[in-house]
Amino acid sequence: MLHTLNTFVKRNLLQKGGGQFLRQINQVVSLPNSNEYVEIDVKTIGQSDLAVRFNDGDKNFWIPKSCMEDWPNLNKTGTALVIRWFAEEKELI
Repeated sequence: MLHTLNTFVKRNLLQKGGGQFLRQINQVVSLPNSNEYVEIDVKTIGQSDLAVRFNDGDKNFWIPKSCMEDWPNLNKTGTALVIRWFAEEKELI
């Protein structure tokens, strides 16, 4: 919901000529749902409606699907694209 609200606010600010204001806000506040992604090498070991379970060679962990852009199919190894703030918060990078 927060992501949707922030996207709505950003879009409306840009449409109304608030691009400069939005840039200033983004410099002061790092929005947690920015679209900057990082790559994490993982094996997909499980999945639910809302999250995917991975193994990175050291540990198993869940990542919400809303925090990812792409991930390997079940039982496959590959790269998951995870929103940077989430990966940093969970110490995945």
